[in-house]
Amino acid sequence: MIRKILYWVLGIIGALAAIIIVIGLLNPTYEDQVSVSIDAPVEKAFAIFQDSQYMRDWIPGYKSSEIIDGEELRVGSKYKLTFEEGSREFTMVETITDYIPDEKFGFDLDDDYGKFHVDVTFEEKDGKTKVTETMTGASKGIIGKAMMALMKGSIKNQKQEMYNDLASLVEGTEWSPPQPEPVSMDTVKADSIAADTTDKN
Repeated sequence: MIRKILYWVLGIIGALAAIIIVIGLLNPTYEDQVSVSIDAPVEKAFAIFQDSQYMRDWIPGYKSSEIIDGEELRVGSKYKLTFEEGSREFTMVETITDYIPDEKFGFDLDDDYGKFHVDVTFEEKDGKTKVTETMTGASKGIIGKAMMALMKGSIKNQKQEMYNDLASLVEGTEWSPPQPEPVSMDTVKADSIAADTTDKN
């Protein structure tokens, strides 16, 4: 009797493992898209989106970011992103692939479990900003691929909530666009002298 039960249990475990493997093979890549409308101009939405001091307020588990290669907010620059989940801490490497102020922020995310590409676009219309995130990529193992496929709805819902939080943050935060630095008369005179010298040459 015990042996029969054991065979049943092992059979069920084997069947589940086979199902997971099939799901992973049938879903080698992952893709989703979420968007949100923010009642704010695009300059404000983009500025708060990229400002690390606000990231804890809308990105779950975000702890810190540290530039590890390149210059701040330049294409090709790499950052180490640190997140907390309960008592566990984990890191991801972010590589900027596109950076167009007020229009687009693109980046690759890489960790021990997978590699993904994310594009976040910003479109303003009638004083409101539509923010759209598109993510594509794949986990690094069959089980990871299967879990991403099975949890796609949950993952997308969590991301939608995250961008809803961003919208609330942007709309509720006081912000004014950066003012250009005043030009001193010394700078004007120096530019004028340089221009005269170039013309004479």
